[in-house]
Amino acid sequence: MIELKNVSKIYGSEKKDTFVKALTDIDLTIEDKESVSIIGKSGSGKTTLLNIIGTLIKPTSGHIIIDGIDMAELSLDKLAVFRNEHIGFVYQAYMLEGSLTATENVALPLMISGEAPKKAFIKAEEMLEKVGLFERRKHKPDELSGGEKQRIAIARAMIKDPCLILADEPTGNLDEETGRMIMKWLKELTKEKKFIMVTHDNELASLADRQIRIKDGRIC
Repeated sequence: MIELKNVSKIYGSEKKDTFVKALTDIDLTIEDKESVSIIGKSGSGKTTLLNIIGTLIKPTSGHIIIDGIDMAELSLDKLAVFRNEHIGFVYQAYMLEGSLTATENVALPLMISGEAPKKAFIKAEEMLEKVGLFERRKHKPDELSGGEKQRIAIARAMIKDPCLILADEPTGNLDEETGRMIMKWLKELTKEKKFIMVTHDNELASLADRQIRIKDGRIC
């Protein structure tokens, strides 16, 4: 379970009157195995909310509790370990290493954790098979289509079997048909996990178990 309690985020300095309230008093609970879409216009605070849940940025106030652990109680080093072990990220821009093959990109989180490359590559190729890209395992990102890159990014996010998957506009760079295919993969692979997606697409948002709308930094 994920619990957000009175979470607010302010960028800048209130003392200097040069600040932006990105989020204000967010209370939110997300159950295990629940998929949630966060919908809102540009600048509404939806990506800030996703990044706070993913422990990439800290809230100005409030608490984020993931599976009983209060993120505020963890040091930066422990937060990084928690993120690597328990959270998978899927980005609009794929965020793949251009000099690495598909297998190497997917294996990267395992090797960062100290797993031997040979073992990591075996696991990575198993994940690539699950997303239908085993035959493309030796290709580098510039040799792949946008849909293929996003499937590799999904495989990388799933490689350590995290309890939480976060996706920020995962179909934003794709055509409509490819975007629907990517959502099919995401839904299938995350059905036993907590899955949170930011999107501006109401049709994609409706595929989640629950839709949350955010406006001016508040859930509405």
